[in-house]
Amino acid sequence: MSGGITRTPNVTARTPQQVLAYLLSIDPDGAVFPDLSFPDAMWPVWLQPMADEISRFENQALEMLAEVDPGEATYLLPSYQRILGPDPYGRDTTALTLADQRALAFSRWTQKLGVTPADFIAFAATFGVAITIQEYQLTEVNSQCGTLLVRHPTEFAWLVHLPAVAVEIAEASGASAGDLLGSYAPSLVESAIAGRAPAHTNPYFTYS
Repeated sequence: MSGGITRTPNVTARTPQQVLAYLLSIDPDGAVFPDLSFPDAMWPVWLQPMADEISRFENQALEMLAEVDPGEATYLLPSYQRILGPDPYGRDTTALTLADQRALAFSRWTQKLGVTPADFIAFAATFGVAITIQEYQLTEVNSQCGTLLVRHPTEFAWLVHLPAVAVEIAEASGASAGDLLGSYAPSLVESAIAGRAPAHTNPYFTYS
């Protein structure tokens, strides 16, 4: 592994050559410990394996700084996934790139879901889905004419707007009595929001 990997500001692993130069610089003075200016000297040759290992250790130590973050981890990513277990919404059932696996692990590891529409809009974004949430206000006596009449408990309803999905329309030649006239595969976001919505909230979903 080559040197020069930087994980944090002002922290860079040394190359084997830099480590060797440092080891030679702290040697005692004298002909017993010749430096690189003596091309046939054996002392630098004997120090080279030590310099290689020190450089390798420094590089791996810097790489471990990234491993504490599931969003950047490589070696420890399987451990994060094992601890988290299967994703309850099936986001890990399809083939995911390394970047997608990291993003999903980071999202699940750090997720703190609130109770506002903005929290759930951000939550849906972790699925890669953009949504909007419409809320309703109770109609008051002084409301303007033409205002939508909202009665209790409709103020606790969320109308979640999801991106349109393909609808499979039944055909007379291939349908039987009792078959649905149309069907679609609901977004994973629907079950995720329905399962995590605040207890007083009733989410409804529309695809458009």
